Amino acid sequence: VLPNGEATHALADIGVVFLLFTLGLDFLWARMLAMRREVFGLGALQVVGSTSAFAMVGTMLGLPLLVAIAVGGALSMSSTAIVIRQLTEQAEVNRTHGRLSLAILLFQDLAFVPLLALATAVAAGNAGQAFSTRGVLVTLAQGIFALLVVLVGGRVLLRPLFLEISRSRLKELFTLLV
Repeated sequence: VLPNGEATHALADIGVVFLLFTLGLDFLWARMLAMRREVFGLGALQVVGSTSAFAMVGTMLGLPLLVAIAVGGALSMSSTAIVIRQLTEQAEVNRTHGRLSLAILLFQDLAFVPLLALATAVAAGNAGQAFSTRGVLVTLAQGIFALLVVLVGGRVLLRPLFLEISRSRLKELFTLLV
């Protein structure tokens, strides 16, 4: 058990950044646009359905609603890296079930940021800080906005920069940028 302090929170934030970076490596914008119906239809159905089911169980066990939703959201997530590796090893990525699994995983990766914002807001409320439904909604909106900024910024700013560095063929420069 780690002590509850600034250093622990900083390490947790760094861990989340690395996790999101790893998820971003598997995230293909063009693929998501081509599969947008599956991603936002089936993916949303899986996340909302699973989150709701787990949240309902949580509230029946006595958890407050927002805590139950945060726990339900965490339980509704899958490991993108493990599933994609398994589908790739079995040459099933381009089969129907592989494509649908990928759509669900893509939506889960997108839903991760708002769910993380919700969990942060709930944790802040449990720590005695100002906790309200409005505060949670503001935090969720900030998480969604941050996701959009990262997606657009990465596409507009980082992609051309990575292309230039790859043309230079300097491994050290690429590693430094990453």
